[in-house]
Amino acid sequence: MEFKIARLLPELSVFNSRNQEMAEEKINELIDTIIDIQVICVCLQYKHHYIGTLDKKIYETQEYIKGNLETGEILSKIALFKAIQSILYQIELDYLTDLRPLSTKEEVALKFMDILKEALMYNIIRDIDEYDKAEWSIM
Repeated sequence: MEFKIARLLPELSVFNSRNQEMAEEKINELIDTIIDIQVICVCLQYKHHYIGTLDKKIYETQEYIKGNLETGEILSKIALFKAIQSILYQIELDYLTDLRPLSTKEEVALKFMDILKEALMYNIIRDIDEYDKAEWSIM
């Protein structure tokens, strides 16, 4: 995972993350971007409910979610994995890309989420006893 993160976001690389504050700022920026994309995509899917108020609905929903990030609970690795799956499931890019292409910032944020999901999956599976007992080769 480190190699993928370092190539995608050098500022989050272990070799480059001398400043934890800078890394946290970048992660918060990624989260904000994912929230923006998620809300836009969900609202666009249901735009027929928001005729004349779509932009307002998108803005209010984004602000509500971002304003309540600190009130959430700490998730287990499995709960975080499922939350990421849910977020990525809700991001139907067709609705957005019909209007405009993704920005580089959005592409990076989505790729980061994919890398994080893959790393969590590996970490969760690696901790299961059955994984340790399984043969390394196929017989």
